[in-house]
Amino acid sequence: MIILHRIILTVLIFFFLVVPHALGFQQSKPQKVKVGVLVDNYPFSYRDSAGHVQGFAFELVQELENILSLKFD
Repeated sequence: MIILHRIILTVLIFFFLVVPHALGFQQSKPQKVKVGVLVDNYPFSYRDSAGHVQGFAFELVQELENILSLKFD
C-alpha cells in the first residue's frame, strides 16, 4: 500500500511540476516554494554531522529546483 502511495505522489509531482515547465509555462520571477522532508529517515533524508539536511529526498528536491527554475526553502 505504501508503494502505491509513493507511485501516486511521484505521478502528481510529475504532472504538477514537470509537465507545465516542459510545455513552456514559465513565470518571469522564480517562485519560492516551501518543502518539508523528514530528517530521521536515513538514507532518504537525514542531518549530517554539521546539521545540514542530506539524502536522496533532499537531492531530489535540489534537482527539481534546478529543472523547474524554482527556489525551495
